[in-house]
Amino acid sequence: MKLPNLSWRPTTAHLTTAALAVVCLLVGFWIGWAHRSSIDPNTVTPSVPKNMRTRAVRVTAPTTATSSTTAGTTTPPSATSTTPAAVLPLRAETKIAVLNAGATPGIAVQLAVSIVDRGYPTPAVGNVLLPPNQLPTSTAPATPTSTTTTTTAGTTTSTTSTAPTPATQQLVIYYRPGEQAVAGRLGTDLGITVIAPIPVTGPVPSAAPSAQLIVVVGGG
Repeated sequence: MKLPNLSWRPTTAHLTTAALAVVCLLVGFWIGWAHRSSIDPNTVTPSVPKNMRTRAVRVTAPTTATSSTTAGTTTPPSATSTTPAAVLPLRAETKIAVLNAGATPGIAVQLAVSIVDRGYPTPAVGNVLLPPNQLPTSTAPATPTSTTTTTTAGTTTSTTSTAPTPATQQLVIYYRPGEQAVAGRLGTDLGITVIAPIPVTGPVPSAAPSAQLIVVVGGG
């Protein structure tokens, strides 16, 4: 029995189709290559995966301190913040004592009245006996007090007599620890320039143990 011939031979149609496919493939490859060559690789924006994208954050430039130079001297940069001034307690909350260390009676009471007129509470008033070397006194220089004119035989003679001016009252403000600023304010209010810490021991702290400020007046 003779077997049928199963060998396949391409027909003209098959060859034509294959040739067209090869031509199309070559044309597509050539177009793609030409398009890729015309693109500048520096302008291509690569795609970033979504999970790697970040948000834009605005960054504020830090503020820099400036310094000035005048006549060869450099001034350091000024601080942006200033230390607030110390807040003093009210005058009505300040405890004051006035002690008379001199021989003039009533001088402490007169000074206490002046203190009350400036908005402070009524001070405690008393006397204090201090050693002679601690008395806050001062003596004014001698000043002329009177002039006498005498005429004798056509000659005029002038005689001037002098006497020392009575000693002026010297005032001292003593303050306890931490009350220096308050003492300075009282000194400004009363015109007192001598301000000092209260002695640790002695008659001054013992005479007014509860006062923040002790004003000692002497002389006269």
